[in-house]
Amino acid sequence: MPEIFFAVWGLLIFTYAAVLHIWLIVLAFRTNIVWGLVSFIPLGSVIFAFTHWKVAAKPFLLYVIGLPVITGVTILTMMFTPLGKALEKHNSQAVESTSVETDNSGNPTTTESTEADKTSAPHTQLHAHHGGHHGKTHR
Repeated sequence: MPEIFFAVWGLLIFTYAAVLHIWLIVLAFRTNIVWGLVSFIPLGSVIFAFTHWKVAAKPFLLYVIGLPVITGVTILTMMFTPLGKALEKHNSQAVESTSVETDNSGNPTTTESTEADKTSAPHTQLHAHHGGHHGKTHR
């Protein structure tokens, strides 16, 4: 469930930024075709906004002020709401289910385990020995 919320939230943030950027591009083309083309270059819209402040102030300020506000709301949502806590719990369970072990030659291997594996499997330890025995199981 949290993944769906944050996917939709990300789509809304992208839409907000895209609409404001398109608004700046339209204003730039209305001013001059050269400014319209320049607005497609990185930071071109910012340069246009500063050089044509009376025309471009509103969408530029909505963009500059809105994105940090949206970022702050996202951070607060993740820190202090049940949705954020559910996402944190989900992520910590995913991290716990992955462990790194080494094979007989000492190279790391990654193994995935599920909660069912952890609860149903007997507790065993595998010890690598130098010499005739490569592994021994203790219960």
